Amino acid sequence: MRSGSDAWAPCGRPAERASPPCDPPGPRPHVRKQRRQRTLADADDRSAAVIRHNLLSLWVLLALSLAGTVAQAADPPGEDDRAAIQAVIDSQIAAFRRDDGEAAFSYAAPAIRHMFGTVDNFMAMVRGGYRPVYRPQAYHFGAVAVVDGQIVQKVHIVGPDGGAVTAFYIMEQQPDGSWRIAGCSLGAPEERSA
Repeated sequence: MRSGSDAWAPCGRPAERASPPCDPPGPRPHVRKQRRQRTLADADDRSAAVIRHNLLSLWVLLALSLAGTVAQAADPPGEDDRAAIQAVIDSQIAAFRRDDGEAAFSYAAPAIRHMFGTVDNFMAMVRGGYRPVYRPQAYHFGAVAVVDGQIVQKVHIVGPDGGAVTAFYIMEQQPDGSWRIAGCSLGAPEERSA
C-alpha cells in the first residue's frame, strides 16, 4: 500500500476516491453486465428490424416499378384469371406453410427471382418481414383491382400472432398466360378478421 495521497484502498481505488463502499470479495455478480448485454441485443434486434423494414420497402418499390415495365393491364382480369391468380397465391402460401422454399420461390415473377437470386435469400426475406404471409392462421381473398395499370389481389390475413393485415399482391401475367407474384406489401387490415 502506498502512503500519502497515492495511497490505495483495499478495493484498488485511490484512497481519496475510496469513499463509496468496495465490492465484496469474490466473484462479482454479472447482473448489470447481463442487463447491458440484453439491452444491446434488443437494440441490435430493433436496428436489424428497421434495416429489414427499409430493405423490404425498397424491394416492394423496385418490384412495383419492374412489374410496371413488364405488363400494363388496362382491364380487370376475368373470372378465369382471378381463379388463376388466387390459385398461385394459395399455392405459395401452402408452400410457405410446409417450408418448401423451392415451390414458394417458383411462384415469384422473373424480376423477383432475379432480384433475390436464391431460394435461401427469398425465404430469409419472407421469414423476416412477411410473417403473416409466411405463417397465416387464416386468410381469404378480397377484391382484385387495377392500380396504376397493375393487377392487385387483396388478401385479408390473420397472422401467427392473431393480428389482422391486408396483403396487396401485385400480379404479373407471363407470356405463356400464367400468373406470377411480382410483389407483396402488407397494410393495415381493411376488414376486422379474415
